[in-house]
Amino acid sequence: MSQQQPGRRTALKAAGAGALALAAGAASANPASAQDTTTTATRGEHALAAQLRRALPDNRVLVRGDAAYDAERAAYHRVIDHHPAAIVLPRHADDIATAVRIASHHRVPIAVQATGHGISRSAHGGLLINTRHLKRIRINPAQHTAAVSPGVVFSELIDTAAAHGLAPATGSAVDVSVTGYTSGGGLPVIGRTVGFAADHVTRIDLVDAKGRRRRLTPHRDADLFWAVRGGKSNFGVITEIETALFPLTRLYGGNMLFTGGVPELLRAYQKFTCNLTEQMTTSLVIVNVPTDSPAFPEPLRGKIIAKLRVAFTGNATEGEKLLRPLRALNPAQDTVAEMPYTDIAKIYADPAGPIRTRERAGALRALDDTTLRRLLRAAGPDADRPPMIVEIRHLGGALARAPKHPNAVGPRDAAFNLFVADVAPDPAKDAALEARQQQLFDILGPSLTGHTQPNFLTDHDKTATRVRRAYRPRDYERLTTLKRRYDRHNLFRVNHNIPPAA
Repeated sequence: MSQQQPGRRTALKAAGAGALALAAGAASANPASAQDTTTTATRGEHALAAQLRRALPDNRVLVRGDAAYDAERAAYHRVIDHHPAAIVLPRHADDIATAVRIASHHRVPIAVQATGHGISRSAHGGLLINTRHLKRIRINPAQHTAAVSPGVVFSELIDTAAAHGLAPATGSAVDVSVTGYTSGGGLPVIGRTVGFAADHVTRIDLVDAKGRRRRLTPHRDADLFWAVRGGKSNFGVITEIETALFPLTRLYGGNMLFTGGVPELLRAYQKFTCNLTEQMTTSLVIVNVPTDSPAFPEPLRGKIIAKLRVAFTGNATEGEKLLRPLRALNPAQDTVAEMPYTDIAKIYADPAGPIRTRERAGALRALDDTTLRRLLRAAGPDADRPPMIVEIRHLGGALARAPKHPNAVGPRDAAFNLFVADVAPDPAKDAALEARQQQLFDILGPSLTGHTQPNFLTDHDKTATRVRRAYRPRDYERLTTLKRRYDRHNLFRVNHNIPPAA
């Protein structure tokens, strides 16, 4: 389980109000995963809870049967329904340190959750530290930085920073925690302009696996500072993160909806993204609308629609000129215009959730003619049972450059991020959904880099082999070595786990 998650953070970004309605339907159906049902608490779980309650105020420790237990264990992504032995609701960093020391003594796994967008494993039988109540934000206008606690979500930081004429490097979902998103790398809506969110972190306060509070900077605990920026929740609990803000108050942004002509749109997008200025960051999503979905208007059911998302940091006149070849294809809806940065969530319009989906991610080497044909074969009008959502997000620009202070995010050589998803209210249908997603990956195979960005790891990516794909080989080996040094018993393993080196 990650501390956030994580940016692409849900499948239904593509079809405006229809997608939101469908997301609501998936949430209301929500037959929870059966893996963590009514197991009797063990003697060890009782001992853990008892010690936590002796050390912390009663209202900060929850166990099964407590009134708030179900609400505090619930995650945004309902693919996992877990029942921790205890939940701690810290009010400050000392609470976290105390809880970690006790969990370490009992050798129970520790999970960290703020919003649960990136949940991947069950915390059943372990300790869940729910950080969502830690909401402190401090802006330094002179230094263009923000220091935020782990419960702060991007919508809160965006509004607070805007009062100073500044903006964070937010992802597509603004209800994701800043710390979790950033520790997984963080792919911003304006990523080609600014790079990964993790590239701009200047300080991290962390509680390690022994319950010790550490301050990480490029010059203090530098190896751990490197690892946490990209290594997600494998090395401890972030209690505060300091990150750069940008003097940006407006964008030329929005989206265009196309209700037909997907092959022509893909070819136009291929040309559009060649030699494109770094001020322009875009993504294109193809939606195969279910034939029986009441969430979409009747004329769209069973059809393929597409949406182009646009975020341009230059002036509106230049942005309008760049988009003319795509507007020439006559989108059915076009909301791209000058907008305040505080409206950036409208570009992707992620559903509010909660939601249950099946997701996969990867990366494309290029969008050349061969890849274009494969993509159409896998997700175009003639595709055989394609996934509902197929998104390609343009990378390169600042995302391809090494940051001033190196981190574990990488590789950075892909041209496009690939993300596929299906709404999955019924777990009994998971296998069929996963099979059709695998079919798409098989078709695209030669065009894929073989890597996945850390924040785009899903619950499909729980094995060591799949987690390894999120990192350069030498970086992964370094991460496992550091894991052995800082968490040799792998207490922080309820996540996309990086195990200690043997």
